[in-house]
Amino acid sequence: MNYSEYNELTLNGVSLTGKGIEQYCLVSDSENIRKIGAFIGEWLDDSPFIRVRTSGSTGLPKVIEVRKEQLLQSASATATFFEFKKN
Repeated sequence: MNYSEYNELTLNGVSLTGKGIEQYCLVSDSENIRKIGAFIGEWLDDSPFIRVRTSGSTGLPKVIEVRKEQLLQSASATATFFEFKKN
């Protein structure tokens, strides 16, 4: 899996690609949609890593870096388990 190939999203019935996703989200009235925009911006940058915050369930929450490829593998395993289909 190549994380850079994953740059399309349909959100609230609007089909978006690339930086258009981030731009659409960042001007939303919804804080959650703006957070998606920030995540998408980081996803589309050149870094092979993305920063995530731990839950803090076993100590203080902290920010860690995870490889984007690992996130794709995790999402793929989740989709397989729940028998998600494309679209």
